[in-house]
Amino acid sequence: MFCELSVGFESYLKSNIIRKKEKYKELNNTLRNKFKKVEFINLSISALGVFAKELFAFQSMLSNLGLKI
Repeated sequence: MFCELSVGFESYLKSNIIRKKEKYKELNNTLRNKFKKVEFINLSISALGVFAKELFAFQSMLSNLGLKI
């Protein structure tokens, strides 16, 4: 499991998510060939503190690790 934190303007939140997924696509595929489960979590947050919907994947990951959120 690996995470990327992006901070940008609200108007670029969605494009940041798409750009980061594309940036790590090859690494994600390489890791999937070596490990049973690989998950990329993109934590995109705006300059005003608004998280993108991918925050739920991060919260789920923390919960799966036994951490309280």
